[in-house]
Amino acid sequence: MNYYYEPAVAAEVAAYVNYICPVEAAQPELEKIDPALGNSPFIFPDAATLAKVKVFRSLSADESTKFQTAFDEAIGN
Repeated sequence: MNYYYEPAVAAEVAAYVNYICPVEAAQPELEKIDPALGNSPFIFPDAATLAKVKVFRSLSADESTKFQTAFDEAIGN
C-alpha cells in the first residue's frame, strides 16, 4: 500500500483515474507527466473547494451486513 503513496506513483495513478489525489507531493510529479492534469482542480482541489466537502456517516455493522447481503444477492452470489 505504501508504494501507491510515493509521489511519482501517485501521480501516475492520478493521471490514469483523473480523481482526487490524496498525495499532495504528487502534484509536481503529475505536472511533469501532463501539466494540464497537474493543475486540474478535479485532481488537486483548492482549499475553497475542499471547504465544501461533506463527509458521510459510517454504516453501522448491521447496515453494512444488510447492504452487503443485498448486493451479493443482486450480483448472484
